[in-house]
Amino acid sequence: MLTVTQIQNEALVEKEIVAVLSLLSSIWPSKDKTLPQLVEAFPEVQRHYRVSYPGSTRTSQRHVVWDGGKLIAHALTFERPVISKDREIPVMALSRVCVTPVHRGKGVGAEIVRSAFQRVDSGEFSVSLFQTTIPAFYERLGAATVVNQFVNPRNDVAPDTNPWSDEWIMIYPGDYPWPTGLIDLNGPGY
Repeated sequence: MLTVTQIQNEALVEKEIVAVLSLLSSIWPSKDKTLPQLVEAFPEVQRHYRVSYPGSTRTSQRHVVWDGGKLIAHALTFERPVISKDREIPVMALSRVCVTPVHRGKGVGAEIVRSAFQRVDSGEFSVSLFQTTIPAFYERLGAATVVNQFVNPRNDVAPDTNPWSDEWIMIYPGDYPWPTGLIDLNGPGY
């Protein structure tokens, strides 16, 4: 049985960074940068995120599965404060969930998402917010779709444009009392 490991983002060593970025690039190829350029930029990208959300207190974590020294699955969780009409909600963002094609359909994806959702189940976060193209997968794990309008006022060009790229926006747990109405995602979609 393969094991999910959690690594704080700041604790990644170069070999792990290369493995993570290699896997992510194989699923979502970069149009602008080569793998070495992505690896070189990684520390600055992480620093920029921390500076952009100075009130965030929870660490970013990578949930990973290795098989014989090869990274085969990944999910990133991090804090993102989003804003509804009456309050700020520190959600657990779930991003970059992927499994290598050869390992799909074997339960690895469900295990990596359960590992990520454990941050909510343990009480570290009240709710997770994320986008997906496969809502039925997440519904089986206890998530539910939300139908709010989302905006990103940090986008200087088009602040009222939907910041998400996927069709379905979901929360976990599905029974969380999610607010109705407009939600400021307080940054780009993830």
